Amino acid sequence: MTTITDEYMRQMLTLAKGNCIVILESTPKKSQPGSDKIVWEHGRRNFALRAEGVLPVVCPIFAYEAHPCRSFPGTALP
Repeated sequence: MTTITDEYMRQMLTLAKGNCIVILESTPKKSQPGSDKIVWEHGRRNFALRAEGVLPVVCPIFAYEAHPCRSFPGTALP
């Protein structure tokens, strides 16, 4: 395992930038009449964004929580 020094940690903390983490949740609205068509077309757009490399995760969700956070250079989803 790589050794992380105090100096490295201090340097990285100066490079941290504001970001936002979004936690997605499913809700009962997903089972309302007609919602399947909305989810389908929304999914189609998400797959197009994924194919263009813009959206790394695709999933049908109607509710979310957003939390402010900080991240470091090079941080990304696979």
